[in-house]
Order: sequence, then C-alpha cells, then structure tokens
Amino acid sequence: MDARVASCDPSKSLGTPVRVADFDPNAARSTPRLSPDELTIYFTSNGADAGADLSMAVRSSTSMPFGGEKVLTQSTPSNDNDPMVSADQLLLWFHSNRNGTADIFVATRVSA
Repeated sequence: MDARVASCDPSKSLGTPVRVADFDPNAARSTPRLSPDELTIYFTSNGADAGADLSMAVRSSTSMPFGGEKVLTQSTPSNDNDPMVSADQLLLWFHSNRNGTADIFVATRVSA
C-alpha cells in the first residue's frame, strides 16, 4: 500500500491550493483525475469547436510537473466530458452527447 494512503489522517486539513504548473493558465479545464500511478492526469478541456474535449497530460515522476497536454483520440466535437480511467488503465469512462443524448461511454485498450 502507498505510504501516503496508509498514513492519511482524514481529520487533518489540507494545505492551501496552488495552480498546477505547466498548464496554460488561460485555458479552461475541469474534472481532473489522476491515473493510479499518478503519472497521467485526465481532464476535460475546452474544445476548438466550443464543445468539451477529453484531454490528458503526463509526467515522468510524481515530483515532476505534467507536460505534453493533448486531446485524446476518443474525443469528438460532441461535448465529451469527465474522463476517468480504471485501476489497470485499460478502460476509460466519460459522458458525451455524441449520440444526441448525454450518455456514459467506455473505451477499452489491451495495454496501458
């Protein structure tokens, strides 16, 4: 088990929030979610066509900033939101209007 989780005391307050480095401060992003190893962050970003896109960024270690922000290939012009990966990183869940209604979708892959 991760030592940070084992020693977590839920009665203690968290520190003052700070902006995550290496992201354009003028771009809108929401619903950030980390992969289990905390090396990839998945989030919703403003799309080029005024919709929302599924996006991600990576880092080489948990002490490094995220970089290389990119839109996921699963994203469409149909307002895709709230990406989340499974513990094994083989499934990606999100909601989208791609079929005319706001539904939950899942994309799979064979390896992380």
